[in-house]
Amino acid sequence: MTNKNTPMRHTVLTATVVAATVLLAACTGHKKDATQSAARVDGTEITVHQINYRLQRERGLRADQMDEQPEAQQALAAARREVLARAYVEQAAQNVPAPTDSAMHAYYDGNPALFANRRVYTLQEYLAKVPEDKIPELRSMVEGGKSTAEIEAWFKAQNVPFRGQSSTHPAEQIPLNSLNALAAAQDGHGLVASAGNQVHVTYITSSTAAPVTFDKAKGAIGQFLSVEARRKATEGNMGALRSVA
Repeated sequence: MTNKNTPMRHTVLTATVVAATVLLAACTGHKKDATQSAARVDGTEITVHQINYRLQRERGLRADQMDEQPEAQQALAAARREVLARAYVEQAAQNVPAPTDSAMHAYYDGNPALFANRRVYTLQEYLAKVPEDKIPELRSMVEGGKSTAEIEAWFKAQNVPFRGQSSTHPAEQIPLNSLNALAAAQDGHGLVASAGNQVHVTYITSSTAAPVTFDKAKGAIGQFLSVEARRKATEGNMGALRSVA
């Protein structure tokens, strides 16, 4: 009985041994002798000569001519375009001017919680899965001044799984959107953030003032603004390149 899968098996076998040959050549950096074993498939050794013979029969190609195939040419051209585009974008990003003193002053003045009014916070945090219809009640309790002990008791009464932890962080280690809310709150107060039924409760156990002057913060601000400017330049240039691709 004739096996209808024979041509397909030959093609797969050819691709397998060709790939093995290319990888071996790349790793060793030496050309294989035509009689050398290139790979072992199903316990059978395959030589470079056999690979070349199979390629010549099926496609009229040798192993060292595979980059001449239309598919390979297209892939190489696409890779070249990608490399050139990234090189252009990276070079353009390097040409972004350094931030000015006025820009650094504006950032300093616009983020008092990070600098002039900087504090070091000791926080008690809870992560919990709360039914969405219960979140308004929890929020009202936290923002109404209920203690951490009362919040933990509420979690248990509602059979809500939760995890608590205490930690201390300077302002710069807190995400900016959360920091601004913390900076506006007093010690002992709590905040609630939620997404779906995922709830994050944060209490400020205590905080200590630790302001930073502009002169001391200038270096870090300049570095941050430079990174942001390069990032925006990179995103803008990549977007422009994609629009004309």
